[in-house]
Parts: sequence; C-alpha cells; structure tokens
Amino acid sequence: MVLAKAHAPNFSEGHYGEIRRNLWKVVPPIFIFLGIAGNALTVLVLLRRFRKLSSMSIYLLALTLSNTVILLSGPLRNWIHSVWETDIRYLSDIGCKVQLYLTYASIHISAWLLVAVTWERTLVMLSPMKALATFTARNTAVVILGICIVISAIDLIVPAMVTLHGVNNLLCAPKTKEWLHFRDSIYEWIDFFLMFAAPIVFLFVGNAIIIFKLQLQRKKIKKMCTFVEKNTSSGQGHAYVLVVALSYMYVVTITPVSVYHVYFVHRLKQIRRKFRQDPRGALEEFEFALLLQTIFYIWSYLNVTFNFALYVISCSRFRNDLLEMLQWKKTSKAPESHDPDVATVGKSSDNGSVMQSNYSLEVSNSAAYCIADPGNAPNGRDVTGYEIKKIGRRNSDRIEWNETPESQIHNYI
Repeated sequence: MVLAKAHAPNFSEGHYGEIRRNLWKVVPPIFIFLGIAGNALTVLVLLRRFRKLSSMSIYLLALTLSNTVILLSGPLRNWIHSVWETDIRYLSDIGCKVQLYLTYASIHISAWLLVAVTWERTLVMLSPMKALATFTARNTAVVILGICIVISAIDLIVPAMVTLHGVNNLLCAPKTKEWLHFRDSIYEWIDFFLMFAAPIVFLFVGNAIIIFKLQLQRKKIKKMCTFVEKNTSSGQGHAYVLVVALSYMYVVTITPVSVYHVYFVHRLKQIRRKFRQDPRGALEEFEFALLLQTIFYIWSYLNVTFNFALYVISCSRFRNDLLEMLQWKKTSKAPESHDPDVATVGKSSDNGSVMQSNYSLEVSNSAAYCIADPGNAPNGRDVTGYEIKKIGRRNSDRIEWNETPESQIHNYI
C-alpha cells in the first residue's frame, strides 16, 4: 500500500496539497462515525442470538472487527494528521511499526474473510448436506483463526522491514536500500496479491456459481408452482444476496486503489528522474499523484464504512432483528407449527385467493420449491431430484411443509 509507504509532503505544499488536506479533514470523520456506529450495531444484532450463532454470523462478526481496525488505522490517522499536523506513525519507532503492520494485516484479513464467507455460501449451494456437517461454529472459528495466523505471519515482514528513520532520510521507511528494493520489487506484489488479485478471482468464481444456482432455482420454482408465500423468513436467498452485495462492494471500491498501487511505484521513479531537470514541475506532478492516491484511498474506505447498510438492505432477518432491538418493531408471533421455518404454498385462483390443496409435502431441498398439484411430481421427485413425500392430511387452505436442517443451513442466523 503506497500510502503506507510514501512519506507524504506537507499538505500546504501547492494547490493539490491543499485539496488533499481538505479531503482528509472532511471525509474521514464522517466515515469513522458511520462505520464504527454501524459496526457496533452489527455486533449487537448478531450477538442477540449468541447461543445460536451460525457460521455466517461468526464470519460477519470477524469481518466487522477487521473493518473497524481498518477505519482506526487508516482514516483516523490521516484525519489527525490533516487537522493537528501530527502523524501518529512518526511519533516513535514502535508506533511506526505497529501502525503500518495493523494497516496491512487488517486489510488483508478483511479481504480473505470475505473470500471465506463467499465460498462457504458457494459450497452450501453445491452440497447442502455436506455443508451442514462441515460448517459448524467450531470449524468456522478454526478457519477464521487460520486466516488471521497466516496473514499476520506474512505481514510480519512489514515491521521487520521499516524503521522510524529509514533510508534516504525518509520517515517510517525501509531501513536500507536492500529493504527498499525488496519493498518496491517484491512486497509490493505480495500486497497486491493478498489484497486484490487472489481475492478477486475467488470472489468472481464463487459469486458466479451462487448467481447461476439462484437463477436456476428460481426458474425451477416457477415451473412447479404459481404461488409461494413464506410464513416466517422471506426466502433462503437473502444470505446469498448479502454475500454477492459485499463482494460487489469490495471489487468496486478496492480495484482503483489496487491498480494505482502498482502504477504509483513506477510513477515515482519517473518523477525522480524529472526532478533533476525540472524540480518545480516534478514537485507538481508528485503532488497531483498524491492527490489521486488520496481520492482512491477515500473511495476504498467506502467498503468498510457502509457494510452495515448492505446488511440492512440485503437481509430481512438482520433488518427485523435490528428493528426489534431498537424496539421499532414488535416481536413477531411464532407460527402455529412447531417448526420455525414453515412455508405456505398453494395455487392461486383467478380472484387471487388460495385454492384448496390436498396434501402436505415434505421436501428435502434447501430452496422453497413446491408443487401445487401433487400429481405433477415426476416419480415422486421435484425437478432438482430430491424426494417428495405425501405425509399430511387435507388442509382447507394451504400446503405446509417442514424444512429439514439441510434447508435451515441457508439462514445465516
């Protein structure tokens, strides 16, 4: 991350420097307030079901904590620098090493936590029964711990590489020319790989599978029934929509700064060469390069600031829990069935009412498939190949089916 590496000049140097100072003065306080407030509410909402935390809830908790560290190590540091002209990174050698280390490690951990939760959802889509046995809270905690240990170990090279008074009289920079070369030639690409290149590939493939499977299930549902209504949570797809939204936000916000990282190192070399012939022109180009860097960094912080908004928009259960916690919505009454996940299915008549159904159906499928007329079931199976059993009695206005644990795994809480 170039901003973490480059010794930025005084904000008052030139017109571009003044713009940078104003940006860091105005934007970070807004992001910090919204981000930390949203993260705090996220933790409170998720911990309301502490005894029944699912794997996805645990991932979201870990992601929330890593995003909070990003906000405190990045925007907060630059805001303090712009307002009081005091850079906490330059106060001591320990401060230099710790601040840089937290900056790199938190961003890398956040990226791979997102990859982990995306692929958990992908594997649930592909093999629900195996996922039920595999993605337990304990195993999820082990995965998160493993990600933190591996990333933290890799990024230990950062505090070992830098010192407060580095090479070429730079503050908080590599100790020697050899370390400087290692940073610009090797670690730059390690950072690019951990933060952008590898996560983007995993996120793209995982989300492509999720979107494809969701579309396929939606088409199958339309073929098998004309009316589906859920008594409780409004569909199993919200967790997947949330994962796709988080991935999309990450890609859109991180791509510009990641690409600019690679370009900036080469741009600095060009500016240094020009400085020998045209110092004033080179300085102006350097300030403009830093301004672009600031814009891209601020844009990237959108990812860790507005995740809470994505949770609220994308997931109805999270939204309902939030409203109940804030006492803006009364706790909904439990359905008559003892099973917490009961779907109401039927065939719509011309006047919009639900016609009479003859059977209750139990489906061992994770999605809300239904067959309005049991006689339409091919060989006792739905279009996905899962068994359909006639287990109930005549119901005057609906077909009820109880979801198996295989389907409940799709709910993130």
